[in-house]
Amino acid sequence: MTDSDPALLEWIRRDIERLEDSIAFLSHPGNVVGELADGKTIDEEDLRRQTDEIIERYKTQIAMLQRLEKRLTD
Repeated sequence: MTDSDPALLEWIRRDIERLEDSIAFLSHPGNVVGELADGKTIDEEDLRRQTDEIIERYKTQIAMLQRLEKRLTD
């Protein structure tokens, strides 16, 4: 490892943790609301679909970061 690797590994681990926290928040019933700032509402089914898409993107990012972390530590 180079001198910058410990800092990079710490950044990767913090980013993974942040994404996992976001998934936990989005997955909890009641945390995602369908009301916009202008008072309009979003269809609940559409909101859930969008939230699920975000969660899947976060999971993909976590997997990529975990692979990078593994490559740096092997």
